[in-house]
Amino acid sequence: MSRYFLPLILVLLFPSPCRAEWGLGLGYPYVSVKDDFGRSAAEGKFATGEGINLIAGRGYWNFCKFDPVTLFTGAEGGYIKFNTLSTKGAGWEASGFVGGEMPLANWLSFEFDFSPMYVNLKSQGTGITGMEYAVNFAIYIYPFRGSSDRAKAQDRPRKSQSTIRPAEPAVFTPTAAPPPAASTATPAAVPADQFDTLVKALKGADPVARAQAADTLGKLGKSSAVEPLLEALEDQSSAVRGSAANALGKLNDSRAVEPLIALLQDSEPKVRALAARALGRLGDNRALAPLQKLAQDADPTVREKAQEAVKKLNATNMTIDDLLR
Repeated sequence: MSRYFLPLILVLLFPSPCRAEWGLGLGYPYVSVKDDFGRSAAEGKFATGEGINLIAGRGYWNFCKFDPVTLFTGAEGGYIKFNTLSTKGAGWEASGFVGGEMPLANWLSFEFDFSPMYVNLKSQGTGITGMEYAVNFAIYIYPFRGSSDRAKAQDRPRKSQSTIRPAEPAVFTPTAAPPPAASTATPAAVPADQFDTLVKALKGADPVARAQAADTLGKLGKSSAVEPLLEALEDQSSAVRGSAANALGKLNDSRAVEPLIALLQDSEPKVRALAARALGRLGDNRALAPLQKLAQDADPTVREKAQEAVKKLNATNMTIDDLLR
């Protein structure tokens, strides 16, 4: 039976670097390879100790996030082989688990879980079954996390270009202020080394520093800040995601519209509210229907910001005929 488990785990995890973030888990007494898809994950692990070897596969569901901890649950199944001083044999185990993962750095995290386990073993023709309980602790290293972020950044411009709509007729907006100038010019007062430092800080280990860097990039008005800020919309910290959304609202760049619409589904109300405000500033009609739906949100602040954004979009779309009615 063991000869089927290892190939299955290898097939599951081999394409990982191409499609998700994968990492190496170092626990006691096991090692593992984990493929993280965001809301879910898959893992293959090998444990050994005191004459007992275990090859197992795990499936994760990340069901809740309390910054900085992500809570998860899931199921595990594995093949057991043992050869101790008193007996030897083989069998299988099945378990459920619940736990959490806390990032220690962009490429490093700490994971813990509690796992009740059903064990079915056979030794010299005798069956042995029972329940075991385990508490697992491990450190996970994600060596390709940075390269995954760069791949996402390269994909974004192509995605945004495919959603560009034909230009709409010009409309008359007597009360609206003139639209801000497009952020294609680089302010002379911003040295290149300062901009590079801010982009580097946006990818650092400290979430407070990342949020501050996002805020500052939004104030600089540089179009080259759009891509780093779009990456920050997927940050593990809700404070960073919110700051990045707010900054993108100031840059007047259509590439931010679709990612900000997706951010309206964020689990944190503050992030949803900031994304709604940013979309109101950008004034793109693609956001109208999602914002109208968000105006029914359970959180009062989110509803308020969504309603304000809808009013801005409706005002932008007002024509001369509308004013004369």
